[in-house]
Amino acid sequence: MDTTIWLFQGILVALMLSTGVLKLATTNEQFKTLGSGRLDWVDSLSST
Repeated sequence: MDTTIWLFQGILVALMLSTGVLKLATTNEQFKTLGSGRLDWVDSLSST
């Protein structure tokens, strides 16, 4: 049972880490093209 919990937590950590790296590495213009117009709100964020 403990091994299953550790494995599940490891998978969650990997998913969250990859999402964070993607957000750090992607520019606002790339976010807008990925979202097909649904992410136009990124214009209100600073680019620094």
